[in-house]
Amino acid sequence: MLPYGQIHFGGDEEEMQALMQKRRGFVYVQRKDEHMDVFMLGRDSAAVEQLGRMWAESKEQAREGLIFVID
Repeated sequence: MLPYGQIHFGGDEEEMQALMQKRRGFVYVQRKDEHMDVFMLGRDSAAVEQLGRMWAESKEQAREGLIFVID
């Protein structure tokens, strides 16, 4: 787990960079070839913990794109 200020993406991740500027935390799923990358990013550990609880309680199947957002 890293603070927002230490996160650097290798590719063109403009959507996630914009979310980091506007939101306290989010879960984003990205499909790459035959697998999916899951990003659970938050400004602090409390945000990441909240996102983890939200995901654990969710009945929704994982899909590509933005899954959860907290302000």
